[in-house]
Amino acid sequence: MSAGLHTGLPTPTEGNSALENIRMDMENLTQSLIELGVVVHDYVGEEGTQVALEHKTKDLVSELRSAAQHADSLEDTAVPTAVIEYLEDGRNPDIYSREFIETLVMQNQFIRGKMLAMAQFKDIFVSHLADQFDWMKEDLQNAADMTAAS
Repeated sequence: MSAGLHTGLPTPTEGNSALENIRMDMENLTQSLIELGVVVHDYVGEEGTQVALEHKTKDLVSELRSAAQHADSLEDTAVPTAVIEYLEDGRNPDIYSREFIETLVMQNQFIRGKMLAMAQFKDIFVSHLADQFDWMKEDLQNAADMTAAS
């Protein structure tokens, strides 16, 4: 990706322990919700299932508390509105990332095509000008060389 692209989101490669803590909290929270769902499904009102339900509920509250504490450390992290809307619609954020990258690649290819077309146009234009104005051939070539893409 281009160096100018900045979404405001820290990446795990930056060594951001706060982001890693939140990621782990979300994984643990998801696991607690799954386990609580299983316990609720198997709940029959007996003492054993009552204890299991209480235990899993306490685990869930603990995971929520941990996530809330770690969330404060990401208070200044900017999350693009499009990502939040994507999540609110129940869509997978990995798909958002993939689509975003695909769009960037497509735009990059389009811009590269424009740049190549302009370079070809410049070469053709300089060539035709040099044919018509033979006395300017050297100056035209110098100007073309100075504007050549690096």
